[in-house]
Amino acid sequence: MMMTRWMVLGCLALVLPGAGHPEKIRVATFNASLNRDKPGTLLADLQRGDDPQIKNVAEILQIVRPDIVLINEFDYDAEGKGAKLFQERYLAVGQNEAKPLTYEYRYVAETNTGIHSGRDLDNNGQVESAVGSRGYGNDAFGFGQFPGQYGFVVYSKFPIDTKAIKTFQKVLWKDMPGALMPTKPDGTSWYSPESLDVLRLSSKNHGDVPVTLGKTTIHLLVSHPTPPAFDGPEKRNAKRNHDEIRLWADYLTGGEKASYLGKISSPSTFVILGDLNADPKDGGGVAGTADQLLKHAKVNASFIPKSEGALEASKLQKGKNESHIGDPAQDTADFNENVGNLRGDYVLPSKDLKVLSGGVFWPTEGDPLARLVAMKPTVASSDHRLVYLDLELPQASAQLPATQAKDLIGTQATFAMKVASGKKIEAAQAYFLDSESDFRSDTNLAIVIKFVDEPAFVKAGIDSILGRYEGKSIEVTGEVVRERLFTRIYVTTPEQIKVIELPN
Repeated sequence: MMMTRWMVLGCLALVLPGAGHPEKIRVATFNASLNRDKPGTLLADLQRGDDPQIKNVAEILQIVRPDIVLINEFDYDAEGKGAKLFQERYLAVGQNEAKPLTYEYRYVAETNTGIHSGRDLDNNGQVESAVGSRGYGNDAFGFGQFPGQYGFVVYSKFPIDTKAIKTFQKVLWKDMPGALMPTKPDGTSWYSPESLDVLRLSSKNHGDVPVTLGKTTIHLLVSHPTPPAFDGPEKRNAKRNHDEIRLWADYLTGGEKASYLGKISSPSTFVILGDLNADPKDGGGVAGTADQLLKHAKVNASFIPKSEGALEASKLQKGKNESHIGDPAQDTADFNENVGNLRGDYVLPSKDLKVLSGGVFWPTEGDPLARLVAMKPTVASSDHRLVYLDLELPQASAQLPATQAKDLIGTQATFAMKVASGKKIEAAQAYFLDSESDFRSDTNLAIVIKFVDEPAFVKAGIDSILGRYEGKSIEVTGEVVRERLFTRIYVTTPEQIKVIELPN
């Protein structure tokens, strides 16, 4: 079999240790079009193990070999059967001599698509309740002709802290201050008051998914905003797309701007992933939509993934591409000539993550692997391309005194402290290990171990949390959070905390 540069890419995929603190990771996003027209159809295709389109998607992943990947447009099922079958029947089976790929961890996100609102959201004068119809999809919280269509899944080689996942699935659009609500020509709201009372901002879901890499936690900010299309002069989808992306900008900014999201702690180390449906230069979106993230103070958007295949496709396709002003080599989606190809899929890291390299899987027509991204006579995999970055992680933090924790809210850090006081609080269903005898002190750092996480400590030979740590000097690693007036780190595994000797 002929060796191509994409196969070399796969061969050179970053080799990471199975334990400890990795130095580099490859993170990707891929709208893989693993959606079907009817409920249950994707599960049946996955069960068979021989669906050509799914095999092509799996082969692309096996070639690029990301350590973490978000897959958009993967039909949701509550038990996660589809995500499991994709791993077992496709990724774990080498496709066309590509090496099998195993992800030990995954997160299947609930989705607003296909969840009926009970309201006339498309203002056509009727509430369509027949599952499977386009009218039903238009009146759902997010367009989907059945519940779960167009969901998304995260696959990871590293542990996902499922108990710490935050989602903003049910945040109402009207609760965002200054939201770009669509209006009628007379300036009144396009949506009825009854619709606004239930209409959710997120068309699928917005999730903060923490992944643990040794002593570092990376927060994956995953979503799939609605495309700025399929609407009318009111531009309801374009405006919703803008505000779905603004949600992440507000979340990173924190403070009063994010008050509508509830009590949050903005992460310091993160990667924004997803098909955001927002080209910074072209397309039908609201001007400046993508720039809300590309120009955010906490986002490292300096490296822009490109491909020779995108440049070639733009030249061959012509049509709308000829009037686009953006660099066609940056395109990540292959649309028809009436729309033109666009950049819509993003991997955007925080500024403490160094970008080593990256790209878009879009082989040119002469490449043997071009068959994986062919659009005719049928779509071989998807109309979107996989986008990836190779990232260098921050070095494991040196020990800091517990008194500094209050100044590092939202930061992943390692602290050394003596446990001055330990308590078992039944009402909180947790153990508290305090750095100071007065837990109300402004400089106190409380280590919190919930009862539900105690079995992991017992399994590690720690039969008594208080007996093991109270009065001892410890090193603890985790994200610093502020709850009410208290500074805390939640410890879920014994690997985060160890007894040490502090100098006198």
